[in-house]
Amino acid sequence: MKYFLSTILGLIAGFVSISLLEYVFNIIFPLPTGIDVKSVDSMIENMDRIPMVNMILVIVSYALSSLIAGFISVKIKTLKPIGPVLTIGVLFTAACFINFNLIPHPLWMVLICSITFVPMTWLGGQLGLYNNKGYNSGYSVSVF
Repeated sequence: MKYFLSTILGLIAGFVSISLLEYVFNIIFPLPTGIDVKSVDSMIENMDRIPMVNMILVIVSYALSSLIAGFISVKIKTLKPIGPVLTIGVLFTAACFINFNLIPHPLWMVLICSITFVPMTWLGGQLGLYNNKGYNSGYSVSVF
């Protein structure tokens, strides 16, 4: 049950942080006028008008959210947290590909995002295991 709970809470934390980070980044670096982020059609029509900095910040939000999701997942104290951590990374990657199928993105963005989620979720898991005394109970998220 802890594995399921840690996976669900990690996913929720990740999706909430993606939303919050993208919201904050869009306030700091607003999109050009006429682009409605709530409309898929508007995003498809105006993808070529979106500045590079906004696309890079989307990747940054994905990476940070994956890190947060892995961290939160491991804090549930599962015995071997590699399962939930990898599950979250794979599910985020799948959600990213669904997003890329709905809204065409530049190839470089697809490639970077496809290799971002699993390593960053794993890193968040490693950071979640670390406490002031070292690693929790000697367990590690390492696959090796």
